[in-house]
Amino acid sequence: MIYLKEYLEAIESEEKREPAATAIINPASTRYKQALKKLDRLEKAARFSIIRSTTTAYPHHTKAIIQEAFFGSDLVIVLGGDGAFHSVVRARMEMYDRMSDHEKRIPILSIGGGNAEDGLRANHTDFHRRHPEQLLNDGLIAETHPIRFDIHMPGHEENYKEHYWAAFYASLGATALATEALNSPKHRHSFFGKRKFGRLVSELPIAARSMVKSETNRVRELDGSERELYTELFINSGIMAKYLRFPVKLTEDRIFHLAMEQKRYSNTISAALAARRGKLEGDYLEPEDSVSFITTHDLKAQLDGEDKLGDYSLIPSQSQVRIGLDERSLRVVVTNPEL
Repeated sequence: MIYLKEYLEAIESEEKREPAATAIINPASTRYKQALKKLDRLEKAARFSIIRSTTTAYPHHTKAIIQEAFFGSDLVIVLGGDGAFHSVVRARMEMYDRMSDHEKRIPILSIGGGNAEDGLRANHTDFHRRHPEQLLNDGLIAETHPIRFDIHMPGHEENYKEHYWAAFYASLGATALATEALNSPKHRHSFFGKRKFGRLVSELPIAARSMVKSETNRVRELDGSERELYTELFINSGIMAKYLRFPVKLTEDRIFHLAMEQKRYSNTISAALAARRGKLEGDYLEPEDSVSFITTHDLKAQLDGEDKLGDYSLIPSQSQVRIGLDERSLRVVVTNPEL
């Protein structure tokens, strides 16, 4: 890892120019106004200007804005929550093969603006979340590999696959259904949804009700055998849903994996309590490992808190799914010493 400061100084000294930075801003994020103040402080501390690009409600337009930022910047700053960071990662990975070596090395810096901000908490200590201007001096550029979903949906040509990525975490089944409930406008714009402690007061009961309502699914392995799937987690970071902690680091080349096959409240509650303490037991997917299956019913999925896969709200029945670690990396700015 190298310091962000050294990376920016090298551009000034070697290329004889001012570093170019672009901020991708999600105006719909929960703490948009507070995050704008953070960005102002960051720009004031920097010795270069920051171009501000605002995303829209149209996914294709947002993707074009993000991809343009990578083609013309040395640093991409994300103002928004986990969903905004997820959009940046996906847009970047989609154009990876068209990027130059320099563009592939462009680091992504998150300064927050969302509710849970799991990515921000995973990347930075509490001090740097509150004092973003210090990121320029203390930030380290770390390399990480995103979680990758390859999905061949029925009705498409044999070799055609949809590709999706998650920077921090992804899940299937019950936990994904809970994410959908938490992302509903009714909750996000509620009194508690906009308050600092709203997640503890209102989101945990909403998530619990969704877990209770969710039914067990069945998926078919590639060898023809079937297994039950109540919920399945793929974790690339040490934190999820603000309070749940996992025994994996963002910079590790492996994914924490947990599959719960049956709907048993005792198992679900004990797993949640273990995750709250950071003691949840599971297995790990190494770079050469993957989980593959064929859906027998429509299956709910979420990536980095986003409850939709592009234009799809569900993985359709009879889709062939492969989940693993992408061999291609991305670079993020971190200050958390635990990484």
